[in-house]
Amino acid sequence: MVAANTIDAPALSLIRDLNQQYSKVHSSYEENFWATKMNLQGASADELARTKNEYDAFLSDAANLKAVREQLKVPGVPADQSKVLAIMEKTFKCYITEDPAAVQIREKLNLLEGELGQARNKMKLGYTDPATGEFKVASSVQLRNIVRVNSDEATRKAAFEASHTLEWRTWVQGRGAEVCGLVTRPQADDLQLAA
Repeated sequence: MVAANTIDAPALSLIRDLNQQYSKVHSSYEENFWATKMNLQGASADELARTKNEYDAFLSDAANLKAVREQLKVPGVPADQSKVLAIMEKTFKCYITEDPAAVQIREKLNLLEGELGQARNKMKLGYTDPATGEFKVASSVQLRNIVRVNSDEATRKAAFEASHTLEWRTWVQGRGAEVCGLVTRPQADDLQLAA
């Protein structure tokens, strides 16, 4: 641990404060992310979107970037703390979104992606065994593996068709087209401006 003296106390204090804030928002988001991914009881797309938006808001807060930059200008800050502050500066710069419309799009995407994940979690995954007519539960990974390695052509075909039906249902029923539209719209607007 670096000893704090009168010169480096503000930098060290800022580093500790930002680390604690980051840990709080990141842990909250991660817990919701995995609860949703694993389809745990009580998992909520709304809660996932809320915690992701809080996480993004922390990382894109211009006040955090400003505070870090101010500490980087202070003479006498120990090298190890300056290194941490420089990493924080790079991180915050990556997340800053100055356009309020882009922030709204990001927040909408967080909500839609959470809903898409929940819809996929509720889907009945698997394929119909062509030999027995029985539905066999299989994850998307298992379906791909059956297509790759199963010796029976009819079983490979059933797994292949099930995996493609799965992707189609996920994107169509899960509002995937809306997600794609939001993701590509800013880029399309940029291309129109450049033309």
